[in-house]
Amino acid sequence: MEDTAIIRLFQERSQQAIAELSQKYGKLCQSLSRRILNNEEDAKECVNDTWLGVWNSIPPQTPNPLVSYVCRITRNLSVKGCGITWRQSATAITMYRLRNWKNVFRQRRSRSRGKNRG
Repeated sequence: MEDTAIIRLFQERSQQAIAELSQKYGKLCQSLSRRILNNEEDAKECVNDTWLGVWNSIPPQTPNPLVSYVCRITRNLSVKGCGITWRQSATAITMYRLRNWKNVFRQRRSRSRGKNRG
């Protein structure tokens, strides 16, 4: 189906629009999101969020070309999701390192107290 016909379906609020969009650009969006997120399940969720984003923005938008519009939404959602994942990972790593340093300091302190006593 041509992009103009898909856009027309969105403007008419036909649910068929999402099916047509998914059929035409689903694999492209999935691939794009998977390369950013490096996770199949997160990529699928991101692509579903893309369809919702397109549904909510057409109308009033009339994107031309549709493929660029859809890929931009997918990329933005993927990067946004990726940022959350990276922040969560960075926080977990930082907490792990802090716990390890805390243990190192405890061990050093107990060793130095042992030397002072002997």
